[in-house]
Amino acid sequence: MKVLAGLNTLQIVYIAIASTVVALIIFLAIFIPIHKKRVKTKYNEIYYKKIYKIAMQGDYFLINNFKFSLDDSQVAKIDHILFAEKYIYIINDFYYPGNLMGKEDDKSFILINEKGKKFYTDNPLINSQRIINSLSLLTGIDKTMFIGLILVNKNCSCNIKFTTKTLYLVKYSLARKLIKSIESRDIGTINQDQLGQAVAAINKLNRRKIKSED
Repeated sequence: MKVLAGLNTLQIVYIAIASTVVALIIFLAIFIPIHKKRVKTKYNEIYYKKIYKIAMQGDYFLINNFKFSLDDSQVAKIDHILFAEKYIYIINDFYYPGNLMGKEDDKSFILINEKGKKFYTDNPLINSQRIINSLSLLTGIDKTMFIGLILVNKNCSCNIKFTTKTLYLVKYSLARKLIKSIESRDIGTINQDQLGQAVAAINKLNRRKIKSED
């Protein structure tokens, strides 16, 4: 207190501000690495909360951790299937430690990591289209009813050129905005009978109901 008493108001304010700034820097130095590590290891859980919130707000039906047989030897996994008013969204979660470049139909994307090094990584949109084609074939649901979404982390800059209106790669934080935009398209909604049949047809393929497949 004696020390403070010898200081003028401006000096006291300066000390208070400097202390706050130092505390903030220390907090960020600790918080940011912890947060990055959590997103990297828990991204499925984080994305799920976002999709679950979208489903609740829109009163949409949601299936998570869906598995079905592509053929006799391959099982495909879908992280989320969201049945909205106009489309059925086939959603898969990804975490990329860097930025993506490429075109929607490239076999591989270029991944540039935080150190600036370039790598090739499989284009997840190709697998998403393959899954949609298989689901359409197995269930009889028209392919035009499906939208493929690839969710990625917020710190991944996606320089991907798109021309299609059925496949998207988007930061998970922007998923709600994208789905809202797609649902605003000038087409009719799925009637309740169609929706019920679609849910039943897709859920019938769900191999997660078989304990041995979990």
